[in-house]
Amino acid sequence: MPTPKPLPATHETTIASKIKSYANVTKHQTEKPEPTINACKLLQIIKDFLTTAQESEDVASKNAVITTVLRIINAIPTSHDE
Repeated sequence: MPTPKPLPATHETTIASKIKSYANVTKHQTEKPEPTINACKLLQIIKDFLTTAQESEDVASKNAVITTVLRIINAIPTSHDE
């Protein structure tokens, strides 16, 4: 049965240098871009919520939907938040 040949020492060095190199290359990418908001889609969702609230006869459900809409609107970043 043949004995496996050990990998040359340069093999480990190459792997280590690639890992270090990758870390060095990506270290500047720590900032994540702000998510974009599709305003049309968001407005459609809010409209659907408000339509549901308007058509609901249950006051608790209506209040829950309105509260949800207000939370969504308050979560939208504005230009003066920056």
